[in-house]
Amino acid sequence: MKNHIKFQHRHYITSLFLIIFFISGCTHLYNQPLHEINLMPVNDKINLSVGLVMTDEFRNVKWEKKEIGDTFILPIGENLAHQTEQLMKRVFANSVVLEGVNPTQNTEIKYIMTPKVIFVEQSLGATAFSNAILSIIVEWKLTDPKGKAVWQETVKGVGTGQTGNIVTGGANMEKRFKMALQDLFEKTQEAILSSDSLRNIT
Repeated sequence: MKNHIKFQHRHYITSLFLIIFFISGCTHLYNQPLHEINLMPVNDKINLSVGLVMTDEFRNVKWEKKEIGDTFILPIGENLAHQTEQLMKRVFANSVVLEGVNPTQNTEIKYIMTPKVIFVEQSLGATAFSNAILSIIVEWKLTDPKGKAVWQETVKGVGTGQTGNIVTGGANMEKRFKMALQDLFEKTQEAILSSDSLRNIT
């Protein structure tokens, strides 16, 4: 009888430990440095003065996944904001980051560019050698002083590579993220510079 009670007690303790373990889990945070990407030189900027508005939601966006008690987080907002600011300077004659400024009170700025992350997802492979895909979709919208959209485009950036294991997973994720950034901003630059509607704005 005593042995039976001891067994039940051990079983209870073991079960309680497993429940606490799976509920608490771990958070895996993959912070990123500011990545540098290489874009084609721009010889013919669009002759517009543009105010850039990046919301807190855009600046702080992240990919997050919960799995068997663990949480995996990849912050991407800081890099998106940095690359967006650099891109606007590359493609427009004048670009200013607006922080809570009423653009109608700025005589130099007539148009507002507002980026918005529509989707960020990462599918991880079943094994360390399986392919993983990171996708980032951003909507770019240029509005006039009355708030009317004069140009809008949705662009998708993709990064792929091996999922990796507990040792290589973080470095592989960083490579995928940088690849997705490169793809996203290459396509965005091309979309802006090739737009007749943007070049015809007076």
